[in-house]
Amino acid sequence: MTGKKLAIYITSAVVVAALGWGGVFYWKNLRGIWPAIGGIPGDAGGVNSTDLPLKLPPGFSISVFAKDLPGARVIVQDSFGNWWVSQTSEGKVSLLEVKDGKVVSQNVVFDNLNNPHGLAVDPQSPFIFYVAEEDKISRVNIYSEGGLEKIADLPAGGGHSTRTISFGPDGRLYVSIGSSCNVCDESDNRRAKIFSMNKDGGDFREFARGLRNTVFFAWNPLDGNMWGTDMGRDLLGDDVPPDEINIIKQEGNPSTGLMAGNFGWPICYGKNIHDTDFDKNTYFRNPCMKPFETPSYIDIPAHSAPLGLAFIPDDGWPDDYRNDLIVAYHGSWNRSVPTGYKLVRMKLDKDGNYLGAEDFVTGWLAGAGALGRPVAVVAQPDGIAYVTDDKAGVIYKISYIGNGGKNEDLDNLIRVSSPTSGEAISSPVIVKGEARGYWFFEASFPISVLDGDVTSLGIGIAEAQDDWMTENFVPFKASIVFKTPKYSTGTLVLKKDNPSGLPENDVEFALPVSFAAAGTQIIKAYFGNEAKNPGAEDCSLVYAVERRVEKTSAPARAALEELLAGPTDAEKNGSFFTSINAGVRIQALTIQNGIARVDFDETLERAVGGSCRVAAIRSQIVNTLKQFPTVKEVLISINGRTEDILQP
Repeated sequence: MTGKKLAIYITSAVVVAALGWGGVFYWKNLRGIWPAIGGIPGDAGGVNSTDLPLKLPPGFSISVFAKDLPGARVIVQDSFGNWWVSQTSEGKVSLLEVKDGKVVSQNVVFDNLNNPHGLAVDPQSPFIFYVAEEDKISRVNIYSEGGLEKIADLPAGGGHSTRTISFGPDGRLYVSIGSSCNVCDESDNRRAKIFSMNKDGGDFREFARGLRNTVFFAWNPLDGNMWGTDMGRDLLGDDVPPDEINIIKQEGNPSTGLMAGNFGWPICYGKNIHDTDFDKNTYFRNPCMKPFETPSYIDIPAHSAPLGLAFIPDDGWPDDYRNDLIVAYHGSWNRSVPTGYKLVRMKLDKDGNYLGAEDFVTGWLAGAGALGRPVAVVAQPDGIAYVTDDKAGVIYKISYIGNGGKNEDLDNLIRVSSPTSGEAISSPVIVKGEARGYWFFEASFPISVLDGDVTSLGIGIAEAQDDWMTENFVPFKASIVFKTPKYSTGTLVLKKDNPSGLPENDVEFALPVSFAAAGTQIIKAYFGNEAKNPGAEDCSLVYAVERRVEKTSAPARAALEELLAGPTDAEKNGSFFTSINAGVRIQALTIQNGIARVDFDETLERAVGGSCRVAAIRSQIVNTLKQFPTVKEVLISINGRTEDILQP
């Protein structure tokens, strides 16, 4: 073989190997990127609280407050009630002038900036406005001819270019600076930290460290402590490490400059778990143990990309929402099955203790694409919240319009006589009441039956029982057939007909109901849980979730079908996960003499490896079937084979 041929063979081998490695890397880490970077498969504008694609809890509505704002990220409101918006990817900061609650003009005020992100208004001097670019913080006297004046230099380059700023309860200006990399030992000691400073940029001091990318932070009104979202590192798989919410509180005497704590990055994550993939050093003690490193307060499913967070005010919101936390999950870019793309409510008790999480707004993730990616959240009194979306280039306005809400005197618009609040209903449900004539359009309006997770079970049309061309109350009646609910409680949503399609004309009345037990039954499906079994020390540990299904003579099969469907979004927020592949089919199930024999198709073992995952899969199936007293033993087969299946 000549030297030239040898060189060609070697070059070809290298190219093939590189393509093969690239394909494997893409499949493991990037095949879920398309919702994050792809185009918008529809118009995100004008979506209300009950129609697709966006879903909210009953009693809330959503509309587009402002649009044509590509890259919209941070928003702050000035003393005139106008909004300032950073458009990071565009290098701009825009001003939205507001009159009577509506945007009447929007203009770019600052342009050609270097990744502008954080914005802040001096609480003592409301015309002094601060802008954080990637490499500096500047301030300006707004509504004047003045220009931006730099007050502090910041590190630039590498990854994580956003810099977020906010004034704390102590009057100091705080700034978060993300890491320059996915995971590394930083050469610039200002990275992966939060700093505070005087208003003029002086006395620049470290506040907290070990925070890989705390893009947003806020202060809890109950105790004044900072809470921040933080994104975990990449390239450890779909489910680790978790993203985080941390309580970043000052320790010791603030006058000494003692920092709030070390939150572990790059060698620790989550609940003080050691990242041995990166850190290969040997220690005499666990390097992530307290009191040297501070654990996360709330773990969030990996790659959710939590950004903006806002504490809910006392005034104008439902009683059980007050002082809870709304968090924007921007959405994954490197998870095989995309996650996030929603707003989540973190339930807290009166002392700020975490009680659990539930979805607040969903629907941005639409199949292989995404309608948008929520970023910043601003919650205000009177049941109002604003949310930016840097993919759709809009700002949403969320309003609480539920029973007794300050935004609408609904009792003077519509009244339901049957069913009553909390009454048990079954399909078909008859809804009766009376509504003002202008609640109708062409003598009718829609009523939806929502399950406990806000999934639509059925929609019916209420018809006027008298002349509706009046401002007086008109009796109505509707008969609604709905699907079998999975939860014991739900909501009837009676929506004012809105032929204009304008979001500001959307009004709804929400009536809580329960579902009659007749015709349904409760079964259990068993899943893993990262919070209850951190690090999966025992791979076979699984935990039950309850599901309501249509009553059947084959409950074991129904339970397996629920298991194969995987955890719901609400259950995922509670850290539940499945080790079973998506798309597995049950081919046969028999129960005889205490033995359940279940046969699956080949999808069950496709690309399954490792003793831990195999143990988890078997445990999920066995425990789901053994909930039934007639099952004492479970035999699993694949296409009739019982040997050489689910091998580690």
